[in-house]
Amino acid sequence: MWSPDGLRVVWASNRAGAFDLFVKSANGAGPEQLLVKMGAPAGWPEDWSRDGRFILYQIPGAKTGQDLWIALQPSEGAGGDSRPFPYLQTQFDEKHGRFSPDSHWVAYTSNESGREEVYVQSFPPSGAKFQISTGGGREPQWRKNGTELFYISEDRTLMAVPVQLASSASEPLQVGQPKPLLRVPVLDTFIVGRSYEVGNDGQRFLMPALASGATAPPLTVVLNWQTQLKK
Repeated sequence: MWSPDGLRVVWASNRAGAFDLFVKSANGAGPEQLLVKMGAPAGWPEDWSRDGRFILYQIPGAKTGQDLWIALQPSEGAGGDSRPFPYLQTQFDEKHGRFSPDSHWVAYTSNESGREEVYVQSFPPSGAKFQISTGGGREPQWRKNGTELFYISEDRTLMAVPVQLASSASEPLQVGQPKPLLRVPVLDTFIVGRSYEVGNDGQRFLMPALASGATAPPLTVVLNWQTQLKK
């Protein structure tokens, strides 16, 4: 994942047997740096705040579901505690975390209601929390100017929700009604893959699709296959 200024890249690697986060200059200069010693069977970066200070990453908890953690990126020469800390850590799965453009809010997916829905919570947490989707939702993405929030509904429809960002996390977030935009192709993607990406203007979307005229490969089911072992 690229840093907001395009000068660095962060990624997850299990080269030591468990997954950790690493950072390196995008031009290849200098050695890579170990950002977070996650030591987990899975884990990956989710988002990088626009001011470059925070990296949001997802990791499974030992006694919780999927959790969202924060890795702090201190300014050069700055003091203070730079250890990672949990942002959302519950018995439910919190994933697909995305910072708002002003870094005061985080949109994410949670199954706390019994099914996946999209929520927005203040950052740092202050108790302010809003449910965005209705009837199921996942994979939230912010429009670059913060005026809309996109997500994929339960029936694979890309939805758009008007949003008015507050000047601070202490003020309420203004959220409009979701409206359908287009159907999202159902394709097999890796668990950390994004089903779509939003253009800077919020009018164009990049997503995987089958080639023109192509069809998905057929699924073959073999019944009573044990009887074939005797021949």
